[in-house]
Formats: sequence, structure tokens, C-alpha cells
Amino acid sequence: MSGSSRGLASLCSRISWWGYVLMAIISYAVVKHVAPGLAVAAGYAAMSGFFALLAPIITIGFLLLAAARLYDDGQGQVPPPGPEQAMKGEGSEDDAGPNPPGKQ
Repeated sequence: MSGSSRGLASLCSRISWWGYVLMAIISYAVVKHVAPGLAVAAGYAAMSGFFALLAPIITIGFLLLAAARLYDDGQGQVPPPGPEQAMKGEGSEDDAGPNPPGKQ
């Protein structure tokens, strides 16, 4: 059981944020438009209304996963120097502008 949960966690960690956005779009289209037709064809006409209500909930779930993934991807970036770092001279040389002092 733990092997399959590790495999699922590994799969979810490899999906990019835009992958979750695509899954949200595809799941919304399938659950909102395809599943109700299949339910009616199978003789479960009452379920077609349930699928129409379920589509936005599934979409929101995927979009929340996309936002969490996008947030996690940005955690390793180095923030730009703040005003207190710039006054102390701790910023990089690229931040100094076209003619940094002492480099003329």
C-alpha cells in the first residue's frame, strides 16, 4: 500500500502547474457535457443533473492544485534585494544601473 502511495505522490510532484490547469479544463468539459449524455444513455437521467453540479467542484479542485504547485515552484527563487540591502551595498552588481560607482 505504501508503494502505491509513493508512486502517486511521485506522479503528482512531476505534474506542472499548467498540467493541472489543462486537467481542470478537460475535466470540466467532460463532466459538464459528456457525462450527462452518457448517464441519460445508460438510463440514469437523474444523474445528469448531478454531473452538471459536480463539474465546477472538480474544476476548483484542479485549479487549487495548480495554484499550490505554482506556489511551490516559486519557493526556491532568490528574492530581489530590498531597500535595506541596497543601502548596505549587498545587492548584486547588475542592480546598480548602467554606470555603477567605481566602474567608470
